[in-house]
Amino acid sequence: QALAEARRLCPGRVSVDVIFGRPGQSVLSWESELGRLLALCDDHVSLYQLTLERGTALFSQVRRGELSVPGEDDTARMYEVARGLLGHAGFRQYEVSNFARNGAISVHNQGYWRARQYIG
Repeated sequence: QALAEARRLCPGRVSVDVIFGRPGQSVLSWESELGRLLALCDDHVSLYQLTLERGTALFSQVRRGELSVPGEDDTARMYEVARGLLGHAGFRQYEVSNFARNGAISVHNQGYWRARQYIG
């Protein structure tokens, strides 16, 4: 619903940030999820691997065994699957986490990585 509303408000300008390696996620479910996202987003995708941070509820749940996250091999495979799917859909990887097509490179991201000032 959020993506549909974003597309209504900003047609042609919807960027998607997505986290992989979440609890209960598999390579197969990630591939399916990313396929559905690609049908909804426009020309920019950012991928981030989940990081468990000490002091958070999620960290504690994983540590106690209440939730499990994919292992390193699976998260590496998830990243490779994403790179393949995005490349096949016409996205070019321009940073470790960022992919764009049709020249939709994030000005904010470029400025951030080049230590430029920005508002926002």
